[in-house]
Amino acid sequence: VGCVPRVSAPAPAISAVCSSCQLLQQTVRGLSPVSINNLADQQQSAGNIATASQTICGGICSGVLLLDASAFSNLGVLLKEQGLLEAAISCYHIARRLEPSAARHRFRLGNSLMALNRFPEAMSHYRGSTRINPRYADAYNN
Repeated sequence: VGCVPRVSAPAPAISAVCSSCQLLQQTVRGLSPVSINNLADQQQSAGNIATASQTICGGICSGVLLLDASAFSNLGVLLKEQGLLEAAISCYHIARRLEPSAARHRFRLGNSLMALNRFPEAMSHYRGSTRINPRYADAYNN
């Protein structure tokens, strides 16, 4: 069973990080969404990318961050840093469904697709991010 089946996340993608949802949920029990994100930021800043990923996944698994597009997008960034590009792409797709008006999710998706040499798809997402926000300068640099 995948960690976030209620938003149709592909189980293999998320299970790359969320091998034990119950355990991950315990690590964030009682924390607010802001506290979970702050903890993950601290872990990432300290170089603990895998731990930061697990913290966000725990927030998603527990339901605290289940509908938080930024959590899925940030998890995607962390997964990409670990070389888990397909899992990152899955997270960005979920983030886009949850928050279709955010250019950064499409931009990040484009970056992961570019890293996989899927150039036409990547360009489509870069263009999509500039349609959402014409001032999103990073998307023009790819």
